[in-house]
Amino acid sequence: MCRPPPPDEASAVPPGPTGLRSRSASAASQAPSEGRESRSGSGTSTSNAYINKELLPAEFGRFYWLTYFGNYAVVYGVARNLWLAASPRAYYVASTLGFTMWPRFNRVTYHILRWPILVIVYAFVFAELLCYCALRLFVAFAEFAVATPKHRELRHALRHSKDYETWLACARALDSSKGVAVWQSDLRSTRYNWPFVKGLIAQLREARASDDWRAVAVALRLCSRPNVGGIMAPQLFSATHTGDPKLVVTDFVEEIAASVRWLTAYALASEDAACVSTARELLGAARESYGRTVLSLSGGGALGTYHFGVVRALLTEDMLPETICGTSAGSIISVFACCRTRAELEEDLYDDAKLVRYLRCFDRSPWACLKSFLKTGHAYDGGEWMDIAKWFANDRPEGVVDMTFAEAYARSKKKLAITVHAKGKRAPPVLLTHLTSPHVTIVSAVVATAAVPLLIAPQVLLEKDPETGVVAPQAGGEAYIDGSIVHDIPTVGLKEAFNAKFVVASQVNPHFQPMLYSTHGAAGEPCRWSPSFGALSSEDAWRGGFVLAALELYLRTDMVNKLKFLADIDASPGWSGKMFAQSFEGTITITPRLAPVDYLNLFSNPTPGNIGRYTREGRVATYQKMAMLRTRLSVERALNEGCDALRPKPALVRASSDHGFAGHGADRPRMRRLGGAGALDWATPSTISAFPDVDADPDAHCFDDDGL
Repeated sequence: MCRPPPPDEASAVPPGPTGLRSRSASAASQAPSEGRESRSGSGTSTSNAYINKELLPAEFGRFYWLTYFGNYAVVYGVARNLWLAASPRAYYVASTLGFTMWPRFNRVTYHILRWPILVIVYAFVFAELLCYCALRLFVAFAEFAVATPKHRELRHALRHSKDYETWLACARALDSSKGVAVWQSDLRSTRYNWPFVKGLIAQLREARASDDWRAVAVALRLCSRPNVGGIMAPQLFSATHTGDPKLVVTDFVEEIAASVRWLTAYALASEDAACVSTARELLGAARESYGRTVLSLSGGGALGTYHFGVVRALLTEDMLPETICGTSAGSIISVFACCRTRAELEEDLYDDAKLVRYLRCFDRSPWACLKSFLKTGHAYDGGEWMDIAKWFANDRPEGVVDMTFAEAYARSKKKLAITVHAKGKRAPPVLLTHLTSPHVTIVSAVVATAAVPLLIAPQVLLEKDPETGVVAPQAGGEAYIDGSIVHDIPTVGLKEAFNAKFVVASQVNPHFQPMLYSTHGAAGEPCRWSPSFGALSSEDAWRGGFVLAALELYLRTDMVNKLKFLADIDASPGWSGKMFAQSFEGTITITPRLAPVDYLNLFSNPTPGNIGRYTREGRVATYQKMAMLRTRLSVERALNEGCDALRPKPALVRASSDHGFAGHGADRPRMRRLGGAGALDWATPSTISAFPDVDADPDAHCFDDDGL
């Protein structure tokens, strides 16, 4: 039996009917008692002896068993003496014991049934996977068999194009041979609201022709949504090999960008305060609604080398987003792009020999990996990988040593994000950025997000003191593992951190990339099968026909749902449930074509013989999505330019003569609030009142909220 609480404890928390307090009450009273004990400096107090954490579970265990046996006795007595007197006694015992003791065995049933459920579900998934592979092979063989020699030659030229111009010429030749121009010039489609889009184009053009800024503003408010009228529907970009949508969509996007620039120029030249205020508020709200475009690079071991081709294509065509996120292997390429200036990036990115020389994470021989695994439990050493990552992070003795996220942003003006996963089955993923982790060293974040279990030990992030430059483990010492386990493409985290509403994902994870299959074709990869009866174009066709396309979709979604079911009931071993049940796609998903030999080279360094294929396949896969990305970026960049141009000019802040700093008088030169890292960039209305020596000109409106 439990002892009754002391008088002081009993007055604080009244005991329950059984003389035991609840867990919350015990926890609430524990902290004050410990505080009293530490202040008095005495030994163990009476109240602390009562709230012993080691005794509490045993006391509650005895209490639960007593409750169950009491319930059993009551139920058995009622059943025996009232309405079950004619039944055998064993029936009473079994039934009442089962009803009263079943809740106690819930955890036991989990441990007993978990593995049979796991084996059965995995068996079904394996069988469905075999059927799925056979179906995909049949569709691929049929598409190859029905292609004409001319089309095969053009597709071969597409895959081996050296630049975007060559690829575009081959893609246009393929479209011309299939009569795609007729589809592009036709307004009709069920994929978007073409009458609405056509009406907005006419409204914008008429308003600009009549120099009516109010009418332009009214029309632009209708165009501030990212997918206005459904113009970004993937099916509109999957009917052509060039990835171009219908001509009316291209005209509409160009008209929006032109109207934004026209309104910006009109407001800058106008002396009407209402025009300037309306334009500033409109473009600021539109930019917030439109969001940012972010490039997210997936993991994939040595297959992350494909990402270099993706970055090459985007940089060459001036479409590389300002925000780049990397996970696991993708973090190497994202760091490579965000820690260099434009000139430094162009110098190192196109040099295959230099990339091969520094991409040496898997230098250890299999025998050395085995010895390390038997000794430490991990095949590779995190310190070695950290030294290798320094070149990619532009961490050089003649430059910045131990570069941090904040220093990388200051150097390149690009926003870097890296995903890591805290060690622990239910721990949430963490997104490291220059805002949330400004002083974390980039090389430690790269090794942490690449710390695959059994390959690299869990890593503790390192932080650099901004004043002394001393590097030390992060406070708390939390260890992190591979970020691709939970969030390979962290769309939710990117939206929260950067307002990213358009994520360009480059996916090369070998266990899921082959599953990224579109039954209607994808941007730059139109369906080769004839459309159904009455369909307008190939945008309504099904790969393999409707029956095979429906079967493929059923098998794919059913396998994913089964894996999610195992993760939901906590039956998946370790972290495998999260890894297979997550989303691997973005708004646009770039999928370089993997070769079968890539699965054998998953943990091998790239060689001069295959680095060219890696980068070429990455470039070609990016070319297919270029038209869709250009459609998005044309409006986004026009909004950014308009907001920057309409931002209020820096205002002069005068010095007060009544409160001067030491050595300065009333004739001290006036200080200007700069737009970047200026002397008064910290100033806000609340901080101004705390510093009476500096006051803002009330007519300058330098602290007004401009809506941007």
